[in-house]
Amino acid sequence: MGTKQHDAFQKLKTQLAKIPTLSYFNPKKRIRLIADASPVALGAVLLQFEGNEPQVVSFANSFSRLCNLDQCQSFDERCEQNICTIIEETVPKALTIFEISENSNLDPELVEAMNTIKTGNWNTNTNNRFFPFRLELSTVVNILLQGVKLVIPCPLRSKVLELAHEGHPGEIVMKRRVLSKVWWPLIDRDVEKWVKKCHDCLLVSRPINPVPMKRHQFPERPWICLARDLLGPFPNNDFVFAVIDYYSRYHELKFIKKITSSAIIEMLEELFSRLGYPESIKADNGRQFVSQEFKNYCENNNIKLITSPPYWPQANGEIENLNRSILKRLQMANTKGLDYKKEILKFILMYNVTPHGTTGKAPSELLFNRVIRDKIPSIQDVPGDVLDSETRDLDSINKEKGKQRADIVRGAKSCDVNVGDKVVLKNVVFPNKLTPQFGPEMYEVIQREGSDVVVKSNDRTLRRNLKEYIAMIKNTMNKKPKIIRSDRGEEYTGSNMVDYLKQEGIIIQYTTGYSPEQNGVAERKNRSLVEMSQYMLSD
Repeated sequence: MGTKQHDAFQKLKTQLAKIPTLSYFNPKKRIRLIADASPVALGAVLLQFEGNEPQVVSFANSFSRLCNLDQCQSFDERCEQNICTIIEETVPKALTIFEISENSNLDPELVEAMNTIKTGNWNTNTNNRFFPFRLELSTVVNILLQGVKLVIPCPLRSKVLELAHEGHPGEIVMKRRVLSKVWWPLIDRDVEKWVKKCHDCLLVSRPINPVPMKRHQFPERPWICLARDLLGPFPNNDFVFAVIDYYSRYHELKFIKKITSSAIIEMLEELFSRLGYPESIKADNGRQFVSQEFKNYCENNNIKLITSPPYWPQANGEIENLNRSILKRLQMANTKGLDYKKEILKFILMYNVTPHGTTGKAPSELLFNRVIRDKIPSIQDVPGDVLDSETRDLDSINKEKGKQRADIVRGAKSCDVNVGDKVVLKNVVFPNKLTPQFGPEMYEVIQREGSDVVVKSNDRTLRRNLKEYIAMIKNTMNKKPKIIRSDRGEEYTGSNMVDYLKQEGIIIQYTTGYSPEQNGVAERKNRSLVEMSQYMLSD
């Protein structure tokens, strides 16, 4: 477009924008919007019709709103070359036989083993880690072999593990891949450590098994340890506020509209005016329960506020079980079109007069020392002392049985995450299918109490249940064996060997008589070595 055409186009735009015959918009008239677009602009006209006569209400265009695009500068060629160099150096290169041979001469332990193989004089008091495998070792040129596997010198072992972990195999697959070609002492442990410290493998790994269940300690007396929670909202915007006593399992429910801290405090004041203040209250991390207003209320009334770890409702199991029972009754009432408030009142009465499955006593009996009277007739005895010891013992027995069953079903295992360990946090939100189980940010464990863990990363401190974490690096290297199985050769029955194993706390088991099959793994290795030697000699 030349200068003359550009000036004419700008003049046309100015005249169109100043048309004096634009009409006022009338919502009762028929409307038509005409729009068009080009690679550099958008245009639109808003019309209204008076009969069949169109009237222009407004024009719109985006040509004048286009941003001025400056010519972008070229990239830094030197910086780009440096980045490419770093990428090329980061990619592991293949390992050659020449490198293995060259580095074998630099490894003192391999040099000693190869020299000893040539002379055949092994020192039984040697600290060389190849001594237990001396019958499986041989040399080819300057390379040490274990059977038909190359023995990798110490400087190249990390590189071999790096190459073997390309494609991110798991521990078992990586062991099969490495052990099919190479070998060195404690190679299994090295593979396990390499896989466990791989950050990428960690992010997509499965969460660890839950830790063994920890039961809530039975309180000393009624109404000193409470739990509470909110359930809802329901279609009519109602919420259910539930409170349960850990000693008696007695509970009370209230239907509310507001769930602010002030509304919760008002209901608790009415409840505590009848039953007294507890020593502690357990709740989740809802905003109304962790607000400063609620904390001040608990502090002013000498009540200890205990919160469960975020995203872990199992830590407040009593109230969560109660919520499930309440929800079932509400669903049944909604299905039949009944008054759900009346149905919930029936459920409360039924629950509080029925002996509990753990304590063996009715909640109302443990709390009030009497069973609340319902529609079923019964002989009411004179109230006596609450059988503390009997109830406590029965509660402990049933809880332990339930714990054992639950731990077996859940596959619970003890977790060795300790203070100072590096862990990653499990993702709570998964934006897409490619989101890994764990986030990439590393945290340090600064506190652990049972399955409750506090971690820190920079200035950020979080509290979670142990199931949300997994240790980044496990120290599984260089562990001594507990048992060594051997025949009754002089090198194994000598006093030096026996004293050494006893000092190290290692048990040695000897085969009996002429029964080499009792040490089958070692015997099969020996046969493989003999066959290999015969094959090489025949050539």
